[in-house]
Amino acid sequence: ERSVQNIDICLDYHAHLPPGLFTCKTLVDFSIESFGAIPIVGNVMCLPRLKRLHLMYVKYEGNESLPHLLSGCPALEELLIHSNTDYESFNISSPTIKRLFVHLHYNGEDSDNEEYCCNYKLEIKTPALVYLHLADDSAKHIECGALNSLIEADIDIKAYINDFIYARSVVKLFDRLRNVKCLKLQLSCYTKVPRHKEVKGWMEPEQVPACLLSRLSTTKLVGIKGKRLEFEIIKYLLRNAKVLKRMEVVYYCSLNPYEKIDMLQNISAFQRGSSVCEVRFV
Repeated sequence: ERSVQNIDICLDYHAHLPPGLFTCKTLVDFSIESFGAIPIVGNVMCLPRLKRLHLMYVKYEGNESLPHLLSGCPALEELLIHSNTDYESFNISSPTIKRLFVHLHYNGEDSDNEEYCCNYKLEIKTPALVYLHLADDSAKHIECGALNSLIEADIDIKAYINDFIYARSVVKLFDRLRNVKCLKLQLSCYTKVPRHKEVKGWMEPEQVPACLLSRLSTTKLVGIKGKRLEFEIIKYLLRNAKVLKRMEVVYYCSLNPYEKIDMLQNISAFQRGSSVCEVRFV
């Protein structure tokens, strides 16, 4: 009735948000922080003009709460989600979102429960996406639909199980970054290797992603410790990125000077598919 366009809610206690918030026809910018609860499917969701939605550490009444909310936002262009992974799946699906920020943090309560870890799933189906910032230290199972419009990506995945899971997640994301021109990768991980399982290393994609062959011009790799897995990924990037102009390698903060020199010498010797590629060490 008052033609409200912007709502910013910050709560320091758990509360059920009024249903009327999710049927405001004039709302353009909507931000919820802390313990407000997103209703389940039974509630009406209709935010026809909403363009910017920020959900920071809110509670979801069920796994379908987020998809149901997004289905009622036909004009949404920017979505930010900060959350602890209390659910078996996060399904982000929208044909209109152009900028997506996803920060998922594992609370650690089930860190020894491998069945829980493997059941967790993050699904992203946003074909109009131009910019993606993904920080996921849950490191379970990630699926992405087509991202043909994506130009810039900032990806940080930390593995809690083993290097194989981490490498597989990176490979699957690479397969979807077909048109990316600027890529930032955070390769640091928390490795936890079961004794009874064989740990496999980097698995190269069956086909080199198109973004590497003809589009990727700059990339930044953060927190590099000099592990074999990291070297294998960097070697693959340098060999296949045919138009790469600049790669920036940011050392892990606690490396000593001798470790930095050793890493510099190793990476500098890798074959480069681009004759103009410059590798900088920071």
